[in-house]
Parts: sequence; structure tokens; C-alpha cells
Amino acid sequence: MLLEAKVAAQDYLKGRKHVYYLPLYLAANGGDWKSAKSFIERNPSASTARITSGSLTTLMVAARACQWKFARKLLEDLPSKSLETVDIDGRTALHYAAMGGSLETAKALIRKNSALPQIPDNQGIVPLYISLTNKQLLWYLILVTRDEHPCFPFTGPLSDITLYLVRKYPELAFMKDEEQHLLVWLSFRYSDFLSGSNLTFWERWIYKCTGILFSSAKTLLKCLNRLLWKVIEKLAPPLKQVREEKLKHVYAVELVNHICSQLSASKTFEETMEFFHCSPGCPFLLMAAAGGIVEIIRTCLQYFPDLIFVGTEVQSNLLQVAIATRRAKIFNLIKEMPTIALQLNLDMQKSETTLHLAAKLAPLSQLLSVSGSALQMQRELQWLKEVEKITLPGLGSLFFAIASMMVVFGATLSIVLNDQLNLWIRHLSILSEGFANIPSLW
Repeated sequence: MLLEAKVAAQDYLKGRKHVYYLPLYLAANGGDWKSAKSFIERNPSASTARITSGSLTTLMVAARACQWKFARKLLEDLPSKSLETVDIDGRTALHYAAMGGSLETAKALIRKNSALPQIPDNQGIVPLYISLTNKQLLWYLILVTRDEHPCFPFTGPLSDITLYLVRKYPELAFMKDEEQHLLVWLSFRYSDFLSGSNLTFWERWIYKCTGILFSSAKTLLKCLNRLLWKVIEKLAPPLKQVREEKLKHVYAVELVNHICSQLSASKTFEETMEFFHCSPGCPFLLMAAAGGIVEIIRTCLQYFPDLIFVGTEVQSNLLQVAIATRRAKIFNLIKEMPTIALQLNLDMQKSETTLHLAAKLAPLSQLLSVSGSALQMQRELQWLKEVEKITLPGLGSLFFAIASMMVVFGATLSIVLNDQLNLWIRHLSILSEGFANIPSLW
């Protein structure tokens, strides 16, 4: 599309199209639908033709001039695919509608072609970013723009746009879509946080050495930092990827911090608790704990310490989830508060203590993170010992807890070792068949 725009611009400069299309341009720019319709009836291809040196179509000219009635009338007879036409800057008609702030025109364009919100211009800017001056249009484009190829507008180095939006429009922090808000959305995006990333040893070292400057930093310092990183990225391109990863993590944590800050400043305690329990079936804080996103847990507990007791009938509390899913960082965070850890422990059902949970088989993803049954069992034993340090069962249930733990743990051991034993037997039988087929030398 962009190549076509450049070729059309060259043809425009070398030919006399500027004279031919001038009446149509003036009609579109002035909103004269009668004259434009007469021109298009004589030359039907003019409705989608590029009529300026910048490869703008008639629709783009009308949108740029904020001639919304003209644009919507022209749109009625245009094929949906033609709306993906871009000018020499890579902009579609929706970019111009966003610049002008016309919600109705934007809706009409997207009804005709739902792919338009995903098309970025030459600078990687989607219409959503341009609509920041119009609140209603901004809300609409947030709902219809997907975090997908080719631009991923809510992900990666541009994820700061979400933070910018909730700072500019605080009510966006509490906006719900099908009973889910931004914090629920973040609790599923493990890779947006350091705790959910898989960095190598060298990448972690570079990560620690990489500095991120926010808008509060002095302008000169920001310019020098940006210049330095441009030079470094030219010399060592892999460093750019690590820095972008850190940017994503920093903005995600800052977004969680900002939402919690807004909640603390504007909501009552009852409204806050309702906000944190809004996710159907399971409070999102437990989902974040199960995913190991310690940054969300730590930030939320800093603002609302009572959230540590959040739970359901199935999953009692954060401590239980951390133990069952083997999330060491979250477990250590709670362990730093020994009195609360003991209270959470006592709040569990008597039939399912912390030792029971620690003795059960770890989730498959956690189990397979270490290769070999011996190492897996060694790590499970270490985990059991760590959990035991915060476990103080009553004297009456002590023997039952330990006995149950041994039974459950023994069953877990037999399951893991049984698979390895079967594999060993198969290998032995194959080896025996190989020896049996060797011809005798005597």
C-alpha cells in the first residue's frame, strides 16, 4: 500500500493530475457533495483515486478538512478494502478522522472495515494514539483496537500508552469490560513483568545495568540518555531488546502502582474490596499469585494490607495458592510477615494444612523446569522443608498431618518414579533384543 502511494505521488508530480482532480479536491475540501457526486458520476474511479501530491484520496481530503457529512456520504458507496488505502505517510482515512475527532465518522469507517484500527502509519502510530484529544473517540478506539499484529498497540516499548491514558483520564483505571478491569488484564500478562520473563544470565546482568528515565527526569538528562542508547544499540543491537523488555516491565509496574493509588484516593474500603473481587469465580489477586506475578501482589499489599486475607472457598488465601503452585517469591513475601503467615495458616481448613499442599505434586510447568526425577524430588523436598518452617499444627492434629503428608508425598514419589522405571524397562528390553541378534562367535 505504501509503495503504491509513493508511485502515485511520483505520477502526480510528473503528470497533470493536479489540474484534472482540482475540482474534486475543492469539492471534498469544501464539503460540496453535489459537485463531487457529479464529478464521480462522470469518472467512477475518482472516488478511490489519489488526488493530491501526498497520495490522499477524496475521502482523506474530506476527513482532513473535517467535512464529516461529505465523508459519510462518500463512504456509503466505497468498497471496504479501499478504506485500507494509505497516503505517502502511511495514514488511512481513520487516522484523519481521529485527528479531527469525529466519533461518528470513525464508527462508520470501522463498521465498513474492522481492520482499520490496527493499521499503523510510517511512524508506527495507530489511530488510537492520535485520538487523545477527544475523550469519547478515545474510549471507542480503546474498545475496538486489539493488541495484535502488526502494531501491538498495548504491548512492548509502546505499552506506556496505557499508563499515559489512565493518567490523563483517571476513570479509565476503573473501567470494566465484561466484569474485568485493567488489573485483571495485567494478571494474565506474565511476560509484562520481570517475574514472568525468561532472561538468560547475561540478559539479567544487562537488565540490571540498564537505567530507565521517567518524564520526571530533567530534559537534558533524558536527551543524553536517549542519545547514549542510540549509540549503544547501533554498536550492540541485542542490548536494544533487553532495554525494551525492561521498559515494558517498568511501565507495567508503574501502571499497577497508579491504579492502586487512584483506588486509595477515590474509593471507599467497601468499593475497593468489590473492585478486587470483581473477577468471576476467583479474585484476580489469586490469579496473579498462581502466575507468580509478585510485582502485582507486592504493590497491592502496600496500598491495601487487608488484601492478604483475600480468598475463596476453594482457594483459602494467597499463602495457600503460593504453596500449591510453588511460587517461591510470593511465599517469601508472605513469610516476611511471620504473624500474618501463621494467621493464614490457621485460617486454612483443618483437612488441608500447608504441609498437605506442599506434599502434593507440583504443577507440571514447575515440575518440568528441572530436568530429571532425582532433581525434581530433591527440589520438592527442599520446598517441603521451607513450608514446614512456618507450619505450627495443633498438638492434636500433628500426628495426622505428618502421617497424611507422608502418604501423599509417597504417592507423589511413586508416580514420578514409576514413569522413569517404565522408561528404563523399555530401554533394557530394546538393549536385550540388540544383544540377542548379535551372531555367536563360537
